[in-house]
Amino acid sequence: MDEINDLLENYNSLVKERINLEVQLYQTKYPYENFILPEIVTSNNFHQDAINIYKELGYSDHYLAGIEKRANWDSTIALTIFNNIRIKHPPRIIINELHWRDDTILHELTHISDYYNYCQKNNYLDHTFLEFLQLKDHMCVYLFSEFRAFYRCAMHSKENIEKRLEFETQQLERRLEKSIQAQQLEAYYYYSVSYAGFFCSYLSKGSTKEEVEKFIRQTDANLIHVLIKFLYPLKDKSFEELENCFPAFQKALEKFVN
Repeated sequence: MDEINDLLENYNSLVKERINLEVQLYQTKYPYENFILPEIVTSNNFHQDAINIYKELGYSDHYLAGIEKRANWDSTIALTIFNNIRIKHPPRIIINELHWRDDTILHELTHISDYYNYCQKNNYLDHTFLEFLQLKDHMCVYLFSEFRAFYRCAMHSKENIEKRLEFETQQLERRLEKSIQAQQLEAYYYYSVSYAGFFCSYLSKGSTKEEVEKFIRQTDANLIHVLIKFLYPLKDKSFEELENCFPAFQKALEKFVN
């Protein structure tokens, strides 16, 4: 029994060390980003532990019922849960131990940095997270942050980007069709911008400057093509710079609705 306890203690120590190293890696890659550091936990009972964190951070049973309806718990790698008492209070990241990737924390910290800096700049840090969701620009914040997170992770990951893009392309039509049938516009947007993140990384990693310029000049083939052409020049912008693009981004999203 003592040996088992020693092994568990050693394992937990290694998990904490990995978390700290991945946070330090993010801070080294993006030293100009200042944000409140979250509490980061891992879980082998992801669904229940995530629900418990939502409750601890002030979310109602009604909100949690919506989460349960939309969430795909089996495939979710991690969640960033913002504090619903005040956004300025530390959020939490919960990671599914079964799916923890080398870019998981990078992805989630991108969201925390983007949301925190947007709210700080616009004096929203005293809002609850549900109040934030009522803001006019919240969808632009959400989708730009998702694009940045997927693009950054694809650039960081050692995974073969060509094979990953091939997989994402195969899945995209099914995902979009499913979100249309369920009348989930937010999911439709999410799948579109996440795919754009992978595609922009593919262009950055595997294409010459001339090939990228040729792609940008091509006649619009479909709405995803339009979205990629819009987002690619913005891929390395700071989130503050992206705020200036909210009106144009909103117009691009409206094309999807039409």
